[in-house]
Amino acid sequence: SGFFCPAAVPPQPAGYEEYVVVAGDNLWRIADKLWGDPRLFRLLAEENEIENPSLIPVGKVLKVPDRPD
Repeated sequence: SGFFCPAAVPPQPAGYEEYVVVAGDNLWRIADKLWGDPRLFRLLAEENEIENPSLIPVGKVLKVPDRPD
């Protein structure tokens, strides 16, 4: 009988959620979906170190911070 140890998953910082990129997404659309304001795309770009907001791979998991006030 072996000892089962689940894989360690690093915890997300408080105030963050995750979003999985789907086909057709770009940061403007994602910011609009999540926060109702596509102009907040820069926040997603900064948090995820994305240089080109229109080129993000399908399946990429983005860290989504709380919506700024």
